[in-house]
Amino acid sequence: MNVKALAAGVVIVLAIAIGAYIFLGQPQGFKDPWAGRNGTSMGEFAGNLGPAAEVYFVMDLRGADEKTRTNIMQCSADMAFSSALGGKGKEIYSLDKECLRIGDAEGEDAATLTLAQCLSEIDAARGNLSKSIFYVRNANGTMVFENELVIGMNANYTYMGCSISTGASQPQLQLNASVEEIANSTWEELTDGGP
Repeated sequence: MNVKALAAGVVIVLAIAIGAYIFLGQPQGFKDPWAGRNGTSMGEFAGNLGPAAEVYFVMDLRGADEKTRTNIMQCSADMAFSSALGGKGKEIYSLDKECLRIGDAEGEDAATLTLAQCLSEIDAARGNLSKSIFYVRNANGTMVFENELVIGMNANYTYMGCSISTGASQPQLQLNASVEEIANSTWEELTDGGP
């Protein structure tokens, strides 16, 4: 057996193995989950939210500056603790280099997962009307789908601007409202319609 040929073969196999390890070990780009989907109205989303048994809150912190990251987390918390969602199961996802998944079941521990695992779980819930998704990300605009509300967030945010209240027939969504609008809405809820 030719030792030089054997050594060259081993080097080639190692080079291929190292190249594959480096390529496959790198985070791959994820497809745009909203591309090609038809949007809908806020009313239809709210109507589907009412009977949904489980709600996902996704805080996509990737690419956001510190102020926007804080606002993404605050908006998600405002919604997650809204009274209109009582009785629904909740999953909270924080997406960054990794993913932290937190459920609301008593005694449930937070789990650190790969970004791909969390994105796969969230993607599986899209279109499933037994679940609703509130996806807050660094962007300028909001998109509405049948069971998903994608909220664009930046460095400007009004405290409690993302909230969900119960209306006469279906949940009412309020995004980034002014302090005056929040005060008026709260007064109406507390007084059943005002003075």
